[in-house]
Amino acid sequence: MIGLSPPDVAIIQAPGTNRGRDLGAAFEAVGARVTAHLLDALAVDASPLRAARVIALPGGFSFGDALGAGRLWSIALDTRLGDVLREHIARGRLVIGICNGFQALLRSGILTDDGDLPPRVALVPNAAGAFVCGWTTLVPSASSVAPCVAALAQGQGTIDCPVAHGEGRFFAPDPRTVAALEAAGQIAFRYAARPLGPSAWLGNPNGSASDIAGITNRAGTALGLMPHPENHIRGRQHPGGQGASRASSGLPFFRAMLAQVA
Repeated sequence: MIGLSPPDVAIIQAPGTNRGRDLGAAFEAVGARVTAHLLDALAVDASPLRAARVIALPGGFSFGDALGAGRLWSIALDTRLGDVLREHIARGRLVIGICNGFQALLRSGILTDDGDLPPRVALVPNAAGAFVCGWTTLVPSASSVAPCVAALAQGQGTIDCPVAHGEGRFFAPDPRTVAALEAAGQIAFRYAARPLGPSAWLGNPNGSASDIAGITNRAGTALGLMPHPENHIRGRQHPGGQGASRASSGLPFFRAMLAQVA
């Protein structure tokens, strides 16, 4: 019996991103075939993106976060790879951005094309005015239009993982905007308002509106989130040890992403 080929995941590396290996390790751990590609190389030959089932943008400090977190990366994405990424999304495949990758996707408009999000939704500096770094608990939305998120909500239910950012506060201009996102199934993840882990863990670490930690486009084919589930794929990474890790690992989320694009 001939086995099926593993799904291809392409990771886009920009100058200053530093979580690409972590992200690749998470996808490889659930059976994906992962390749990493420099942004400049893809601008010349984007064929690796066209062959991929998932395109992933990792965290870090792209271009030194000059002019704002993810801003220069977002311009480069839109002007050099925007058509390729939009075609990928339109084909029902998946684009995911984590932390700096989320900032770049949102700023570029790739996540918000065709009125997918209300105006003035943004990621802005943390409410405390400082960089936050620690562990938090993510709660996936059972009503998410992204099958990978809905499956996680019906299965494991939560993910414990680190956060590390200075501009990760999800801003919405008014409660109606949040209600519209909720009604459309575009809220993917929320921070646990009361952390489920140790008391030192962060609840809503940045003051995000309605505890929002991640959102999708209306089709559930473009996804962005601030925390780092790729940094909790092994038991030794969890502060609570192996037992806590088995109940809250990020691996089911990565497995669900591959199932979504199978």
